[in-house]
Amino acid sequence: MPIVNVEGIGQVNFPDSMSPEQISSAIQKDILPQFPDLAAKQSRTMGEIGTDVLASVGSGLGSLAQFPGQVYGLVTGDMDSSGLQHLGRNLHQYS
Repeated sequence: MPIVNVEGIGQVNFPDSMSPEQISSAIQKDILPQFPDLAAKQSRTMGEIGTDVLASVGSGLGSLAQFPGQVYGLVTGDMDSSGLQHLGRNLHQYS
């Protein structure tokens, strides 16, 4: 019996005779409707996905912008959070 770990639900056993496509269909049609909160999380709009991608990029750029200031602070001992390091921290937190 194939055991499939369904996120948010746990491990679910399926008969050996089921194909992967049938298992996926059974999860979508039979299991997820029993958990409306999980089904709502899995159906996301393209706008929500785009927003998440932009937030991740902004967070990464903020972390990257902080790097030169952090290296300078480690080398000199001057951990002043101004300039690019401050801007990077703000961008990271905002994203």
